[in-house]
Amino acid sequence: AITIYDVNGTEVYSETVKGKDGVYEKEIDISNEQKGTYFLKISQGEKVSTKKIILD
Repeated sequence: AITIYDVNGTEVYSETVKGKDGVYEKEIDISNEQKGTYFLKISQGEKVSTKKIILD
């Protein structure tokens, strides 16, 4: 699953990805969101990775 949250924890984007093994590339347009800090959360089973995104 791919989820993007704003700094308040509000979900601004979510997608469930099924059947993808190996490298998966996805371009997500969040340019319509307000400037600020966002968090990209990628989860696959027990594995979770979170990255910070800054829109300015």
